[in-house]
Amino acid sequence: MKRLVMMMAALFFAGSLMAATQVDTTKNNKDQKKDQKKEQKKEEKKIVNDPEMVKKLETITVPKVDFQKISISTAVKQLNELAMLNDSEKKGVIFSLDADDQMAASASIITFSKEKVNLETILKAVCQQAGYTYLATPDGVKLSKPDNGKKKGAEKL
Repeated sequence: MKRLVMMMAALFFAGSLMAATQVDTTKNNKDQKKDQKKEQKKEEKKIVNDPEMVKKLETITVPKVDFQKISISTAVKQLNELAMLNDSEKKGVIFSLDADDQMAASASIITFSKEKVNLETILKAVCQQAGYTYLATPDGVKLSKPDNGKKKGAEKL
């Protein structure tokens, strides 16, 4: 009988250890997933502007720009036009607003006037006044409203 009680106790102890190990393994899996998400976010933040697109923004010079109390969505449309008109290759640059920011775009008012200015300077002024960031990719430039690190890859100005 004593042996039976000892075996039962040993089995119970072994079972509880296995259960504890299983719970610990589940917790470790959750921790690993959290760590992976953190690493992924760090990688996303490392996204930088495409050097060729930045060079294009620097080299396209606009003879005169005059934004007088316009919304950022209007400024983006005009940036597209200015890029096409003043690009020596006549390809222009595609500027766009992040889809999540389309509704808030009318709340930002831009005023900027200058002669003989490159697209990069205009873009930085527009983003600064509107509280936006931008990301230059090989396909174009996307403007977005920063939201405390939730957005991916936008360069803070």
